[in-house]
Amino acid sequence: MRELAAAGVPVSVETTQATVAEAAVAAGAVLVNDVSGGSADPAMARVVAAARVPWVLNHSRGTSRDMYAAAGYDDVVREVSEELVTRADGAVRAGARPDRPILDPGPGFAKRGSSTGCSTPTSTDSSAWGFPLP
Repeated sequence: MRELAAAGVPVSVETTQATVAEAAVAAGAVLVNDVSGGSADPAMARVVAAARVPWVLNHSRGTSRDMYAAAGYDDVVREVSEELVTRADGAVRAGARPDRPILDPGPGFAKRGSSTGCSTPTSTDSSAWGFPLP
């Protein structure tokens, strides 16, 4: 990772662990992609905020072992939107710049069948979020 970053290659890290994110950023990672949306490691928000790098917050419920048990939605777009904005607000409260959380609706994460495609909001739906989309 260090050699790639030193050569000018933009490097990102996909992890749910703050210690891994911290080490990767120290080695030159310019973006952290957290498929847990910050829920797996409470220290992640502090680490990413201190590093001042963009943080992709993926929507999911539960862990990889139980996410589909929590895959029931009354209104998938509304619920995913609300949960993502809550996570992004938490990142900003932890010190992340408001333009740093990038919201990923997480198609396939804690979604079943037709709700996977429906979880991705339209540009109109997401404009109220106030955070970038990937």
